[in-house]
Amino acid sequence: MGIFGNKSKGIKTIVLDSDFFVALYEVVDQMPGEMIEDKRVAYAGRENRQYIEVVGESFCQEDLRNFYEPEKWRYGFLAPEQSNPYDSNAVAIYLISTDEENGTDEFSAYRVGYLKKEVAKKVSGTIAQLLAQKNVVIPVLAMVKESEAMDNLAVLAYAMTDTIKF
Repeated sequence: MGIFGNKSKGIKTIVLDSDFFVALYEVVDQMPGEMIEDKRVAYAGRENRQYIEVVGESFCQEDLRNFYEPEKWRYGFLAPEQSNPYDSNAVAIYLISTDEENGTDEFSAYRVGYLKKEVAKKVSGTIAQLLAQKNVVIPVLAMVKESEAMDNLAVLAYAMTDTIKF
């Protein structure tokens, strides 16, 4: 099974349910001085954020429009896409939509882009191992903004971890 329940031979299913999304929010949204931890989130504090360049947003414009709100930071995570037909090292960036935003009691995750190919090649194996062996995700803090180069939306993102160097 794939990461979100799609059947794919040889790939382990990782359950990313509402409990997981709540834990991710609590860990990443903590105030300075708070010590909220969850073994499923490789979070290293606000001061340990690493800029990650996002590519491929032009293919995710519909989902990006759902997240666009000037100056609003969103939470998400990185997910390897080892069955990606274009790049087996691809690492997708997913943002989480809360129940308040989608009008339900559930959370949803939307792919909004990818890590650059060179970076993904370096980190995809480690991210996949963290997910498959430890059920741990790399948290992301991101903002959807207007692109400077086009009429599209773009993503400004940080990996909130020191587990992996980008």
